[in-house]
Amino acid sequence: MNKITLKNIAHTYFIKEVSILFLLSVLFLFFASTWTSPFYSYCLGDDSSFYSMVGRGILHGYVPYKNFFDLKGPYLFFIQSF
Repeated sequence: MNKITLKNIAHTYFIKEVSILFLLSVLFLFFASTWTSPFYSYCLGDDSSFYSMVGRGILHGYVPYKNFFDLKGPYLFFIQSF
């Protein structure tokens, strides 16, 4: 038979605490990534919306500074296209 010891109880509570912490971490990452994910068509900020639009334009064959223009350098747009 299993003996109920303090070590077994502590181990059980540790597993529950780690499981809850892991679940909360995953939920936090999920909700945080929905605000910044390129897989969603909406963005919250003006800059991030423009960067995403330019990045998608590059992937669809548009040329920076010919089909669209901004004062920032082109490296940021190419990074956002990935």
